[in-house]
Amino acid sequence: AAELGYSAYGLVSPAVAGGHDGGHIRIPLADVASPEKARLLAEQIQQAVITRCGLPENAVEVYPTQKGLRLPFGIHTYTGKRGALLLQDGTRLELDEGEGLVTIAHALTLLEALQPNNPEKLPNLPAAPAFMAPVSPPNALQRTNGGSPIQDYNRRTNLVDWLVSVGARVATPTRGGGYLLHCPCNNHSHHDARASLEIQPARNPRHGAYVIIGHAPGCLFATQRGKIIDAFDAYCRWYGLSVREALEKVRSGS
Repeated sequence: AAELGYSAYGLVSPAVAGGHDGGHIRIPLADVASPEKARLLAEQIQQAVITRCGLPENAVEVYPTQKGLRLPFGIHTYTGKRGALLLQDGTRLELDEGEGLVTIAHALTLLEALQPNNPEKLPNLPAAPAFMAPVSPPNALQRTNGGSPIQDYNRRTNLVDWLVSVGARVATPTRGGGYLLHCPCNNHSHHDARASLEIQPARNPRHGAYVIIGHAPGCLFATQRGKIIDAFDAYCRWYGLSVREALEKVRSGS
């Protein structure tokens, strides 16, 4: 973090029986900031750590994820301890030693002395594409006559627009009438810099206008060979819903 020009501190939980050994790097900000820019900085630090230490890509996580994260100086779920505070000047403060809250008060004093980062100096996000996906691709808004509610949802939902609405970014159109998109899910490094979502025109009318083929392992929209994801399946995956739960929300318009 210091090499990139940012102030940060670490909280580490030393190894215990059972194998847990790790910690968190925290980046203090002087004011509210764009969460996308803050995450991009965290990903840059992540890659610096991975490169410096020769670690596999999945060895360092960037939050938020689907996991909980304790507040600074909280007691770790598995170790039962607070661990140690690490500062960029080499200071290491053992939070479980000394007189309990006195040690925590000292740690807070050390953090208050840090120079928080100016949000205006956070890294810039990649430029947005210079074009927009069509609002109404063929068949996208046609309603079925007596069809299933899932097919009805697929036919009246513009899958490209829906993905953009939840944070996807259009990278480029394809020759086949589809698009390559940067995935919006959190399971990618560098905001899915190498666009991994292939959007193709649907071959079967029951799938609507477009379908997804996800090429990145671990992606929320990853697909197996020969499989596709339609708009309804994408909706279920994004919100973690069963088919029944999704149908209830679709019917209610939520």
